Amino acid sequence: MNSFICIFCPAIIAFLLFEKIFGKKLDYKYSLAIYLVFVFITNCLATVACQFVFHVATSVSFLDESPLYAIKYSAVSAAIGIVLAYVLGWCMKNVRVKIIVKKEKRNHEISKKRS
Repeated sequence: MNSFICIFCPAIIAFLLFEKIFGKKLDYKYSLAIYLVFVFITNCLATVACQFVFHVATSVSFLDESPLYAIKYSAVSAAIGIVLAYVLGWCMKNVRVKIIVKKEKRNHEISKKRS
């Protein structure tokens, strides 16, 4: 049960903070996608951070065996999630990416038109 809480709850906090920063209520599909992104990135970064800080190779079974480590992992994961929510919320509000695709004519298309 500790592993379930450690993996999914910090991402809920990050998602709710992101939604508040973004300022819009998101639809269900988009909300689920953003939440899963938070789960993945938060846990990956928390695992790496905990390995460097606590010198413990993290596994899901270890989160269930050591309640103190589960608390530490949750705190690190929540902190990473909060920072990630602010960064992602700021980026989605202020950064716009526009991709323009231009179709180029190929040599054999040009030769067909000349014939």
